[in-house]
Amino acid sequence: MESKDSNHKFSLNHLPYCIHYDGETNTDSYFKPTTQITPEGEIHTCSFRGHLIKGVKVTIPHGYKGIVVQNINENTHLSVTDDSSEDALLGDVISTTDKTFSVLNNFEGWIEWSPEIEPSKQDPSINALSWIKVSDIIHECI
Repeated sequence: MESKDSNHKFSLNHLPYCIHYDGETNTDSYFKPTTQITPEGEIHTCSFRGHLIKGVKVTIPHGYKGIVVQNINENTHLSVTDDSSEDALLGDVISTTDKTFSVLNNFEGWIEWSPEIEPSKQDPSINALSWIKVSDIIHECI
């Protein structure tokens, strides 16, 4: 994935861990995957906090594009309903949130990582792409 700054390349990785951080990191110093070519494709291997992880490249289907977005504005509005609304009780507080997103980058695929074994087509992130194919089939003109 190319950054808007053409001197800096990005790669997208989906790790099987919950990391409570969303800022920039110096991944080049700590995250150094190796790639092995096999008859099934490329297998990536790395260590994350002392644990072996294996990864495979996942490609988004033709005609689709992944995007990386950042929430740049979140405004929450509170309103009180009146008794003329059939679905609401008198005095119900309704919270609506408006979010504004900025597109930071786009991507055509990512590396899906799994602890100790190669990710399979049954992994949720990979399996989700099969729904795109199903959607294309059911919306196809007959």
